[in-house]
Amino acid sequence: MRGGVFRTALAAAALAAAVCVSRAAGADGAKCAVLWDDRSGGFESKFSKSRAENVASLLSQGGVDAPVRPLSEIAAASAGACKVLHLVLPEGASGADSKALDSFASRGGKVVVHGSFSPVVSDFFGLEKRGPEYVKPKNGGAWTGYRLEAGRPLNAPESIDNRTPIATERRAAPARGVSVVARWRSERGESGPAAILRSPAGFWLSRPLYDDGPAARRSELLVALTCALHPPIWRDATPALERAAWNDAAPGSASFQAAAAAVLSAAPRQRKVLVSTLLDAARARYDAAEALCRKGLYGAARTNAAQMASALVRAAAAARPLSPDLKSRPLAVWTASARPPASAGTWEKAASALARAGVTDVMVYAGSLAVSPAAIPGVPSDSAEAQAGNPFADAVKACRAAGLRVHAWFPALRFEGAPQDRFAAYEKSRRLLHSPDGKALPWLDPAVAANRAEIAAAAVSLARRNGLDGVNLDFIRYPDAATREKRSPAAIDSTVRAVREALSAAVPGCKLSASVYGWHPKCLGTVAQDWPKWIDAGLVDFAVPMNYMPSLAELRKLADSQKRRRRKTWCGIGASARESWLSPLQAVEQIRFACRFGYAGAALYAFDDRFLEEFVPVLELAR
Repeated sequence: MRGGVFRTALAAAALAAAVCVSRAAGADGAKCAVLWDDRSGGFESKFSKSRAENVASLLSQGGVDAPVRPLSEIAAASAGACKVLHLVLPEGASGADSKALDSFASRGGKVVVHGSFSPVVSDFFGLEKRGPEYVKPKNGGAWTGYRLEAGRPLNAPESIDNRTPIATERRAAPARGVSVVARWRSERGESGPAAILRSPAGFWLSRPLYDDGPAARRSELLVALTCALHPPIWRDATPALERAAWNDAAPGSASFQAAAAAVLSAAPRQRKVLVSTLLDAARARYDAAEALCRKGLYGAARTNAAQMASALVRAAAAARPLSPDLKSRPLAVWTASARPPASAGTWEKAASALARAGVTDVMVYAGSLAVSPAAIPGVPSDSAEAQAGNPFADAVKACRAAGLRVHAWFPALRFEGAPQDRFAAYEKSRRLLHSPDGKALPWLDPAVAANRAEIAAAAVSLARRNGLDGVNLDFIRYPDAATREKRSPAAIDSTVRAVREALSAAVPGCKLSASVYGWHPKCLGTVAQDWPKWIDAGLVDFAVPMNYMPSLAELRKLADSQKRRRRKTWCGIGASARESWLSPLQAVEQIRFACRFGYAGAALYAFDDRFLEEFVPVLELAR
């Protein structure tokens, strides 16, 4: 269908759209909840909460509403309409929690356990109470993820990326009906221990999902596991996925008809045919999903609904192309690793995809003085990153060949991940900051001249050895947490100046930039980061404030505070950041605003599998 024919056909779908939307549930409360361990305390609780929030976000992306609550509220969380609990690293589970779980199960409730050694949870699920066995691949290397077995839950992906050097193996208790759903796979194809188990209690993930591979695939897995335990949740999730796509493509749209009409109306004349073709594909998938919805087969409709969403979003991107002026501005990405995203396989393919998306600059992760994949003299190599030689050098070579400028993303003062002997040596030399109780922190003291000199030398080494276009200083501040030492802006300024002078003398053409906190002067008082001063003094060629805002309205407000120096500023946009998880269309709108506002360029965090799968096609169509 094309043009007016397409619009006429949309009208015929209005009633069907209304029927499917009206079936969306929610009045009786959330049927799913995510619990984090608030009993263990310290790092364990913080980490559990962080992963629980990630689980809830992935479920939400798939249309499943799942509020996050502490484990101590398990009785309240599992009451009412709740049918599925996600227990994320519940190591502090107590006897009272065991009773709450038994009560939940007696009412038909099920659980999804995300990694646990807890005897209480093991017993409830049907596993032996003894600790797990640790398994490495027999042929060396690491486990890179797992493949689901035949008979996997409806709409579950065939495989999941989840890299780990050691997997844990758990054994079923006698006569508890535990079966294997997925097994670990190594980078050399070796099959390993169970990664997902199923029992009458629910599903058990031997390790929490980390940020490996496409986020959409992780979302699909969690939604599939949840709905397998309580299929009526599909009734809510599939229409929610559709509504989210309509609103993303054309904000405020309450139906496919309205969204498609708005997208087609916005398309410039020379793009009408392209946009109509994409909308045709979206409508075909929408019709197929609706036919299944009318039969009550919401789970079966899921694939078609997802394909409709993808086609509709691409149509919206094609309908609102960036103007030539906006396309001429630098567009950068930060890489989360010196390795290419798993779905690209090689840096050559990854760089080619970035070039197609209109990216001009790549900030490749170079590690820190603690540990680095970039072969910095005197700094230990990251074994996971450097297995195939120097992945940083490979990234630079491939990106430069694709016509992309390359900057080393260098976390200057962060010292996390240092080998124990290296950490001890720096502590002995009084080169680290300390907590108020005197404990050494994984953070270099910027007031120590030796630290400034070593940071400057590392920046020169990176630029000189790799022929870089620039060095991007990150973590060029004090840590967020309290420190015993006085927070001195002058010490941070001196560190930036040391790098500037060293680069100017050794690699004159190399640009120096800094990733900074957006709110100024607030960041001057909290982390002693006076980045506008660096711009004014010529210490950096440009700054990249991390303006990770979940909405355009919030970005506008923050941008107003940076207006004076916008000509020397690239707007940092959180595409996949903790603070803001944007859809590709939302990211395009923020890029559009950043350039119209007068920023010199924009930078997206982060280049990963999700970026390749979701952002590259949309950015390519928006060019």
